[in-house]
Amino acid sequence: MLSIEAKGNFTHKVEDGAYINLSVKYGLIRIINQRTDLCEQMKNIDEPCPLEGFKTVTKDVELPKEIPPVRKGKRRCLWASLIRFQGKYTVLADVYTKGNEKVTCLQAEVHF
Repeated sequence: MLSIEAKGNFTHKVEDGAYINLSVKYGLIRIINQRTDLCEQMKNIDEPCPLEGFKTVTKDVELPKEIPPVRKGKRRCLWASLIRFQGKYTVLADVYTKGNEKVTCLQAEVHF
């Protein structure tokens, strides 16, 4: 589970058709690359479009299955100590209007 909080001011109205280009990398390896509908995602947190003015968004999300689990427990041999999925994940999200005008970009790093 990951808790996300974002705050910002929409200086222009963002309407249906807006989208997010989302990329998640584990080190240099891209594990998620997708385009998703912004307004559909905002409905999930009771913030329907159009979006305008100052907003604070808080959401708990399940981690995608593409993120490997962190290895727990005792290491029984040398090779097992090398198999670790802890590390830095970089999240990039570019937000666009339905007319392909860039609204904002977000970047986050998550360390496990």
